[in-house]
Amino acid sequence: MSDDGTTAPVRDENPRTGNDHPVAEIAEHERQFREILEYCPAGLNVVDEDGRLLFHNARLRKLLGYDEEEIIRSSSNGSK
Repeated sequence: MSDDGTTAPVRDENPRTGNDHPVAEIAEHERQFREILEYCPAGLNVVDEDGRLLFHNARLRKLLGYDEEEIIRSSSNGSK
């Protein structure tokens, strides 16, 4: 929020170039990164420190023979 009480646009400063990037551009980069991970030829999953599933990709589902809902369900049941 600026000094006059209005909301300022959210921007991310890039320390390497000094350029700032609009949030939409950052969101697009994140979408592209997630798409790369989704179709990566290696099976990937990410869990937090409590073992909760944060991310898994299509290759992992294929390797395990599970569909997306089965992996989510097994994760929420405490399986890792």
